[in-house]
Amino acid sequence: DDRVGNAGIQSDRASKQQPSAQMEIRRYPLYGGSRGTARDSRIHRMDRLSPTSTQPPILEIIDLTFRHPGSVQSTLTGVDLSVYPGELVLIAGATGSGKSTLLNCIAGITPSHTGGTLGGNIIYQGREIDPLSVCQRSQFFGILLQNVELQIFTNRVWEEVVFGLENWQVPPPQIPGLAKAALNEFGLSAQ
Repeated sequence: DDRVGNAGIQSDRASKQQPSAQMEIRRYPLYGGSRGTARDSRIHRMDRLSPTSTQPPILEIIDLTFRHPGSVQSTLTGVDLSVYPGELVLIAGATGSGKSTLLNCIAGITPSHTGGTLGGNIIYQGREIDPLSVCQRSQFFGILLQNVELQIFTNRVWEEVVFGLENWQVPPPQIPGLAKAALNEFGLSAQ
């Protein structure tokens, strides 16, 4: 049972600090790989599970610490998390518990665009990702915000997909084919 809070992930073992807000991490295996559906869609009924993969973790977070600029106390302290292939990982908690900060650290938004002090390691597929830019990380990680209006740039699906490809600096002649393939993949070609 891992917990993340203002003082970091708290496990069942004794902790030096007691967080004022806690964040919980739950694991659920998926059927059919990364595009499968959750084993039991009734979230209130899902049981916590141990990692189900015999493969190495796809994402490892080791002793991650983050302090916002001007803040005396760290938002994240000593965060350890491993995500295995075929898992759906839910990060839940109260406002201010560090969920968004953790995701922004993984995506590279924090501290490169927010400032602050980051410590620890984030490893994706066995590779340290600290030197990767937000643009490079966006090919592996994405964040879906709670308020859709804060992340949509246009009211047309085609333009939204093209915008993402342009930001990845995909050569312009390749963009229409890639956008069409992405929309077809998700059944959005009529959009």
